[in-house]
Amino acid sequence: MNRTQRPTHSLPSWLLRANLSLLTLVLLILAPNTASLGLEEIGSIRSSVSATADTHLLIEALDRADREKLAKSTPAKILRAVTKGVRIERPEPGTRKEKITGEDGRQSDLWIHVPDARKKKYGLLIMLHGYGGNARQLLTVAYSKFANRNGYIIVGPNAMKPLSGKSNPDLPPEILGAPTRHWWTYRSDGMVMAIVDQLAERFPIDHNRVVLSGMSMGGWGSWNIGMRFPDRFSAIIPFAGGLHMGDYATDTLSDNYSPLIDNLKWLPSYNVHGNTDNIVPVRFSQMLAEELKSRKYDHTYDELDGSGHYLNFDENGPMMQRVTKWLTP
Repeated sequence: MNRTQRPTHSLPSWLLRANLSLLTLVLLILAPNTASLGLEEIGSIRSSVSATADTHLLIEALDRADREKLAKSTPAKILRAVTKGVRIERPEPGTRKEKITGEDGRQSDLWIHVPDARKKKYGLLIMLHGYGGNARQLLTVAYSKFANRNGYIIVGPNAMKPLSGKSNPDLPPEILGAPTRHWWTYRSDGMVMAIVDQLAERFPIDHNRVVLSGMSMGGWGSWNIGMRFPDRFSAIIPFAGGLHMGDYATDTLSDNYSPLIDNLKWLPSYNVHGNTDNIVPVRFSQMLAEELKSRKYDHTYDELDGSGHYLNFDENGPMMQRVTKWLTP
């Protein structure tokens, strides 16, 4: 099975924005004591009701609707009417820099590579850079060619400094020094989830081919964000990362992470680590691999003999070949 074809269970954000009205409409079909709405009236109500509207105001509007017209409609017709105003772009091929705004209001640079050939649907590969690096470094010739061959849009944001009072508890100051230059936030209002939401609004993204990957600090981000939002990704590919900085001192995975590891049951993962890594010890990945193997989860672990922290992602190197083979078996 193609690992990027695992069905995701979350709604894309453009649908979530219409979700209040759409969900109410579906409930109206099923609830015999609730008034309904005619299709020709849906568009005007959709345009006047936002996702932040009070529910009782929406229901008052629906109470004026025609039950019979809605009863004769199909869910597909209702969905088309509700989402009629959604505009999907056909992205221009090439590499460019844009700005992305997280739900916390902060902006970051976002590098985007769109493959040369136009596709009806694109996969989305989100790349998280390492500590001290930046997103542009990840959009290599090798990954650009991967995108062109396999129909993926590749995006990379620049990590930001943790907000005051919201520093990552997994990152003690003594590890990287204080103040921390930047780190990936694992929260729902962080930059990574904003990328998934906002690009899914703009481009024809195949939600069954949304992959999260990252190197070093990006590997930590891939594990932690993927575990917290497993229904938003079809696979994760962490390189030289881990779950929790404190695990290395105890040589065991923290019990606090067990419920999060449960979420990997349906999220395929491919993890790579060099066994001579002197920056992020390989033991972090070994512990995870042992745990996921014991649970019989869909996990592949490659430990590279003689490789250090900085892995070789050359176009014709073994690493890119392994990634491509795993994503597109």
